[in-house]
Amino acid sequence: MIRFAMELDEFYRRIVHFVDRVLEDRNKYQMSKLFKLKKFVTLEEAKTHLSGALEEQLSVADIYRLALDGHLTISVSFLGIITMSPGRIFEDTANNGSPEMIISKGMAVGEDLKEPYSIIKMSGFPMSLREWLFFGSEIMYADGIWDLSMLGQEYEYIESLYHKEAGGVGGFDGFSGRIKAVVLKRSDSFCKLKDIHRPLGIPEQEVASFIDNAKNNDFFDCLQMDRYPHLLVIKTEELTRFIQSLQDEPEPLVEKPLTTVERNKLLMFTSIFLKELKIDPSCKGITSSISLMADQAGVAISENTIRKYLNQINDITG
Repeated sequence: MIRFAMELDEFYRRIVHFVDRVLEDRNKYQMSKLFKLKKFVTLEEAKTHLSGALEEQLSVADIYRLALDGHLTISVSFLGIITMSPGRIFEDTANNGSPEMIISKGMAVGEDLKEPYSIIKMSGFPMSLREWLFFGSEIMYADGIWDLSMLGQEYEYIESLYHKEAGGVGGFDGFSGRIKAVVLKRSDSFCKLKDIHRPLGIPEQEVASFIDNAKNNDFFDCLQMDRYPHLLVIKTEELTRFIQSLQDEPEPLVEKPLTTVERNKLLMFTSIFLKELKIDPSCKGITSSISLMADQAGVAISENTIRKYLNQINDITG
């Protein structure tokens, strides 16, 4: 009798487990159907979708970490109108070592300008050896969904959320070399989020009129995402791209360490490359510039490492 009761209990447990699996599979199937209809999902929904697709339990902290490491793009859906200044990446095609370059397209939509103008490169931000990101001075309105570029203070914002979610005490609070503004991206267009000091006690219904009547000089670069009501989301097409990138990822190659001769030749080649591009490895501040370029390329490399190799180049070239 006892044996029969034990077998019956085991049978019930298996039935419950089977029902749970059926319900779980049905929920995944339903979410998959709804997922195809959505343009974006919340971070919680993204966590659930990725956990199912990758067959590995992920947390929201993992989502933040993937974004910080450049593997996944987080977007922001603003719940109202924002003020911003438009920006765009321009290539220096002259390659003459001049501190200035010609701007021939508009900052906002990239239209051809009737009268191109010159601009000082250092007023922008280096994105590569020949590409610079510049922002206009005009104030514009925008809404909708923008990608976090991770070029400015939005990186620190996501980093702080990551540490809170992971149970840490906060992120790095020193000099990061990033743009001192919240920088957003939509297709080929960039923007710097702008803010303005509002009169104390101004009614909410009068804010729009106050902003409309303000001058461009009244606005300043916004350092905090929380100045505008928003929701962090991830585009469904971005989730699909990320999953496919993991499925298509080749096996890592095992490389042999460089010999001394190979290392010296590589340093000499790098020296020739830098000289051709008129980049002096001993120039003050070059380490920070190269570090920022590496960040934009998704390469994790510290300034100490960059400085070490620049010193080795100087040593070998004498």
